[in-house]
Amino acid sequence: MRVLGRRTIYLDEIRVVPGWESVLRRILDAHDTEVFISGSSAKPLSKEVHASLRGRSMEVLVHPFSFRETLRHSGDEPTEARARLGPDERAGIDAALRSYSTVGGFPEAQGIDVRDRLPLPKGFVDIMLLRDVIERHRVTNAEALRRLQRHLLSNPAGRSPSPSSTAT
Repeated sequence: MRVLGRRTIYLDEIRVVPGWESVLRRILDAHDTEVFISGSSAKPLSKEVHASLRGRSMEVLVHPFSFRETLRHSGDEPTEARARLGPDERAGIDAALRSYSTVGGFPEAQGIDVRDRLPLPKGFVDIMLLRDVIERHRVTNAEALRRLQRHLLSNPAGRSPSPSSTAT
């Protein structure tokens, strides 16, 4: 028998393939293989994996960059506390914070042109929220859900009108 050494397999959205758990289990049992599974949260993956792999798995939740991680990614993370920085360095941090408030912390949004960055949030919402909710809850009227989602996202932090102000 010829040994090829450790293998690494990357699988994305594998949950859409029926019977994937048993195939993956056979691969792990028969070979020196490391497997990374990624995907959206359309279905609860971690419970499926833990059950089928009987403790041979580890879940890692990936979050967007924090402001500090964004600075580190761009090579602009200060080495000292903000109070110890000079005026130019503080101004640079303030500008980076303003940029972070509009760009956000998604790694793919860092350093790309505004024109290319604008479609990202819509794509994130469509993929992570709408598709996941539609699939998980078997929503039959997807257009009504899209309209509700647009309304909720366009009114993020308003006060509810008082009952007396709505009566005419």
